[in-house]
Parts: sequence; structure tokens; C-alpha cells
Amino acid sequence: MFIRYTTNNISRSTRSSLNSGCCTGVDFMQKTSPTVHSLPRTWQIILLGFGASLLFWLVESFVLVYVFGEGTLLNQILRPSHHDIWQRSLVFIFVVGFALYAHSLLNKYRQTAVALQASEEKYRNLVEFSPDAIGIQSGDKIVYFNPAGAALFGADDPEELMGLSVWDFVLPEYRDLIEEQYRQLCQENKQSPMIEIRFKRLDGRYGDAEVVAIPYQHDGRLAIQTIFRDITERKKAASELVKLRKAVETSGEIIFLTDREGTITYVNPQFTHVYGYTAEEIVQKTTPRILKSGVLTQKDYEEFWRKLLNKEVVTGEWPNKCKDGHFITIEGAASPVLDEDGQIIGFLAIQRDITERKRIENEVRQRNKELAALNAIAATVSHSLDLEKILNGALTEVLRLDMFGGQAKGMLFRLNEAQGSLELAAHRGAGPCHPCVTNPIRLGECLCGLTAQTGELILCNDCSQDVRHSRIWPEMPDHHDVCLPLKARDKVLGVMNLRLPVNQNVSDYDLQLLEAMADQIGMALENAQLFEAVRQHHERLRQLNVRLSETEEMERRRLACELHDQVGQNLTALGINLKIIQTLAPEDTAVKSRLRESQKLLEKITSQIRGVMTDLRPSILDDYGLPAALRWLGEQFSDRTNIAVTVNAEHSLPAISPLVKNTLFRIAQEALTNVAKHAQADHVAITLESNATNICLTISDNGVGFDRRAVGEPEPDQGWGLLIMTERAEAAGGQCRIDSRAGQGTSIIVEAPL
Repeated sequence: MFIRYTTNNISRSTRSSLNSGCCTGVDFMQKTSPTVHSLPRTWQIILLGFGASLLFWLVESFVLVYVFGEGTLLNQILRPSHHDIWQRSLVFIFVVGFALYAHSLLNKYRQTAVALQASEEKYRNLVEFSPDAIGIQSGDKIVYFNPAGAALFGADDPEELMGLSVWDFVLPEYRDLIEEQYRQLCQENKQSPMIEIRFKRLDGRYGDAEVVAIPYQHDGRLAIQTIFRDITERKKAASELVKLRKAVETSGEIIFLTDREGTITYVNPQFTHVYGYTAEEIVQKTTPRILKSGVLTQKDYEEFWRKLLNKEVVTGEWPNKCKDGHFITIEGAASPVLDEDGQIIGFLAIQRDITERKRIENEVRQRNKELAALNAIAATVSHSLDLEKILNGALTEVLRLDMFGGQAKGMLFRLNEAQGSLELAAHRGAGPCHPCVTNPIRLGECLCGLTAQTGELILCNDCSQDVRHSRIWPEMPDHHDVCLPLKARDKVLGVMNLRLPVNQNVSDYDLQLLEAMADQIGMALENAQLFEAVRQHHERLRQLNVRLSETEEMERRRLACELHDQVGQNLTALGINLKIIQTLAPEDTAVKSRLRESQKLLEKITSQIRGVMTDLRPSILDDYGLPAALRWLGEQFSDRTNIAVTVNAEHSLPAISPLVKNTLFRIAQEALTNVAKHAQADHVAITLESNATNICLTISDNGVGFDRRAVGEPEPDQGWGLLIMTERAEAAGGQCRIDSRAGQGTSIIVEAPL
């Protein structure tokens, strides 16, 4: 019996049945006889052969006796001939040998089947669980795809891809390439080279893959097994890496990498541009120590590395040295590069050159300090108009400048044009033996006198050698002098002298700053002088107004006296004459009637003249004081206008000068007149209060009010009264304030010194 098999063509069901269903007599004996099952397999085969031989012995004995009639059955079984014994022995040997041979073949088959099943399971697992997509194409149709292939092409299950055409996934730009690959596979019957393609998925998205195709026979036809490796993410990552590299290469930042030991492993072009070292000079050859400037201390570097090795990011500003030896200031960060386990594998440094920025910042900082100094001087000179305070404060601010380092001395001189000399107005650091402290400088004398005379800045680098420096004193040290004219509108008003140590230089920019400060001081000096002139002019005007007020009061008094002494007496005499004529005239005549009318008119005129006399100089003001005069004025006004007047005045006031008393009374008169003309009020409140130094008069009404912008801009029949009240108050050394809003009444507040 000959068994032929091949592992490549045995189906899975056939192999399963062979493994599980086929059994020999040995298997049967093992299943039926526990005793046989316990024997070794060789003895089991021998016993099987013996049993088969014994069966053949009995069958042959039966055939010989009953078919061929040779003897009896007992003789054939127990006493066979020699020929039968040899024949039956040969059968026994053949049966045992065949059983041993069959057993050997079955063992080999079992081993082959088990190995084939294991190999097939392993291959199936490799294919099914492969991360790469594996598919089989027969003709133009897909006949197999593993789960990875289904996921790659956007299917939920591989069955969705079965029967589809491979060209459903090929993009037009790759069609010619795929056709050429397919043609070569058919002609050469060998694996194709790996190619990269872009394909379309079932869900409409696109992907990238590396593809290898292998031809083989499937069901008697040429089939192609294709392996796809998804490189979509890799391509995306590669694209991102390219972008990142481009960004690093074209970045304006300095970027370099080192390994764990600090050796530089990469530098970008900006590193070369800034530091001057090429990648060939330093990569894998040196460490960032070549950039050390030597400015930082060893402790600084130890702290730097301590933070890095603790996996901290270090940021800051550091001075570094370039290849050509010049120093730059960099701003940046150094950070550790960690692997998947969190271990340091290197370091990344990102820096930028901020040398120019720092220079500009320093300049801006210096300019800000200088502007602050200018502002300080401006604030000092504008804070007061007192010349001594201005000059002392300005000199202090000048000497605080950083350029002097606190070592400069200074003096400010004021020009006396009448004497033709410079008078010391303020100084810092000039001792009592300094000649400029005791004696004014004549124009043209020494450096300051020359500056005042020429109006130009004078810089003296060594006063001991400069013949222009004519004023010396015993303790005079070697020094520099800077003399600047204090000018306003090109007119020299004084000189500022700055004495510096001999080892201190002054730049052109410093001189420009000092000239700007000198100009400010000059303008302040002019303003102070103008203020003094204006103040004196105002004082003269005030004195003139006082004299005018006194003259006005005297004239009022004179007019009142003349009205009383001359006009009043004449009117009294005229009245007496009218009464005499009236007694002499006959009754019931027209003359008598005319005389009575004339008498009444004369009495009215006399009363009006007495009122004018009272307005010109009310005796109550001199006899009883300002509070009583204001009450009397309010009563008179209320009687004439029917406008209620309330007077609230202190009974015991401090002594008030006649000028102030008359001024307040006249302002009250003018205010009440304005109320009667314009306010349309029904109530007026007059309040008189005083403190230790001033007295305050307030006249308030509840009338229609007016626009305060009209104050100071008199309109016909409206604004002159307000202007007159203001001038009266200023003439008495006080001030008048008008507070009014349309519809909210008007208040006139007058404050004057006692």
C-alpha cells in the first residue's frame, strides 16, 4: 500500500479529518484494551502482527480442511506441515513488518500535518494581525484583504472590498506607473521594487503607502499579493519635519543642540551669522564654552548647569564672545532634551542677539534720565517764581545728572547790567575762600565773565594751564570748567559754571543736554524777572487804585457837604420864601394853588437831595459801622423795590480799614442795583463774616441768574456793574467772585484783607 500526499494541496477539512478521524488497529487496540494501551508501541505492533497471523492460521486451516479436504481441522491447527508453518511464519513476518512500516508512515504524516497546521496558523496570524495591509488581486478584482487592509482603505470589514477593482483606488497620476509595474510582474514573475503611491479611500479621503507586489499562482491563475505599508502619518511627519527644519534654518533666532556631555551636535545658519563659527568648525568638536565671555562668575555657570541637570528651563540674558573676539549680549533659553524614559539625552539652546536692543535701551534709559532731569528742572523753575528758590533748585537738579557721578560742583550767576558784573545767586561746593563768593565777576573777567560777554559756551579742560582762568585761590584743585550762558531770546541773563574733576570728560551730547538745561534756567530767570516787574507794576496799580478810591470818597464827601451847605441851605431859604408868599397871596386864586404845588415840589426835591447826600456819604457808615450801614441799605432797598432783604452781619467785627469798609459798602450798593435791574428776584440775602485776616461779604439773590461767560465781557446795560465791583475789590487788595447759573440765582462773594 502506498500513500502519496502533499501539504500544499491538502485542504483544511481533510487535514482535520486525518488528524482526528483516521486510526489503525493499534489505535483501536489502545481504545479497547487498557492492557495493550499500557504496552510500548513496538510491542503493540508485534501483538497486532501475532493476532493477524493467528487469524490467518485459523482461516487457512479452515480453507484447507473444508475446501481442499486436506486432513482434519484439529490437525491443520495443531499439527500443520512444515510448508504451512513456513508460509504462516512468513505471513506473520509480513504482517508485523507492514504494521511497523504503516506505523512509521502514519507517524511521519501526523508530524507533517501538525507542522503544516502550525505553519498555516502562524502564516494566517501573521497575515491577519499584520500592521501592514496585505491583499490578493486576481485579474483586476480584489479577492482578499486582511483587517489592516480594510482599515487602510476605509472599510469597516474586509468583505466590503471583495470584488472591487484595484483601479477604484488608483489616482489618475499613478495609473501609468501601476500598469507598468503590473506588466513587469506578468513578464518577469518576480517581486516588484517598492514604490510610493497616493490612493483614494472608500470614505473619500486620501492616503499614502509604500507598495510591494509579489506574483504567484492562485487556482491555476496568476494572482498578485500586494503589501501596503501606510506612510500617511510618516509623510505628514516628514513634511512637518521639513517645515520645522526650514523654520529652524531660516529662523532669525540662534539655535543649537548639544549631547549629554555638552558637545555641540547642530547649529543653524543664524548661529554662524552671529557668532562667526561654521558648523564644520564646531559640530562634534567643541562645547558652548567657546562662547564664554568671562564676564560671568564660576558660581553663575554652576547655577546654570544645576538647573539644566534638574530638567529645568533656564532663561535670561548673558554676555557671549564671538569668533572675532567682540562681545554681544544674547537673550534666550536653554532646556534639556528628554527621551521616552524622561532621561536627559542632550540640550537645546535658543538665543537672539539683543546687543543693539540693549544699546538702544541703554540710550533710551539715559535719555529718559536726562528728560527726567529736564522735567525736574522745569518743575523746579515752574513751582515757584521766587528767584532764589528757582536757581538753587535748578543747580541741585543739574548736579544730580549721572554724567557727573556726584563729583561736580557748580555756581549760578545773575547778570547785573547796571553794574556790568555777575552776582553769585546759588552755589554748591564753593568754599568761603572762593573769590567768586566774596567779589562779583566783571564782564570779560575769568571764564564766567567771558561767557557772559560773548554769550557762548566755554569748555576748559585744564584750568591750571588756561590763561583765561584768571581767578584762582589757594586750595584750587586741578579741574575742568564748563561755563554756559543763561539766555532768554538771545539775551544773556546769567552764567552757570560747573567744576568737574580733571579725569572726567564731557561728551558733545552731554554739552547739548547742559545747554538745554541752561536754556530752561535762562527762561525761568526771565520769567522770574518779568514776574517781579509785573508784581511791582500791579503794586503800583493797586496803590493808584487805593488813591483813586480815597479821592473818590473824598469827592463824594465834598459833594455831600456842598449839597448840604449850599444847595440845601438855598432850598431851605426858597422854602421859607414860598411860605411867606403863600401867606400873602389871596385865597382861592390860581397863584395860591401854584404856590402850594411849588411848595410840595420843593419838599420832594429836598428829600431827593438828602437821599443823594446819604448815598454819597451815609453818615451811618461812619457813625455806626459797616453792619449797621448794610442793614440800613437793605431797608432802603426793600422800601424802594418791595424786594425782601435779609442781612446777617456780625455785630462785633475786627477793625476794618476805611478803604475796605467803603469798598464793601459800595459793592453792596452796586449789587443791589443790579438785582433791581436784572435779577427779577423777590429775595436778597446779605452776609458779612470775618476771620483773623480777611472779611467776606456775600450778596445772594434767587433771581433768574445769568451766563458767567459774560463776566469780564461787558454788554450794554448789563456787564459794567460786575466789572466795576471786581475792580473795586482788587483796588482794596481783595477779590470778587461771581457765581451764577441760569435759573438758579446769583451770588457775589467779596473777600478783602482787614
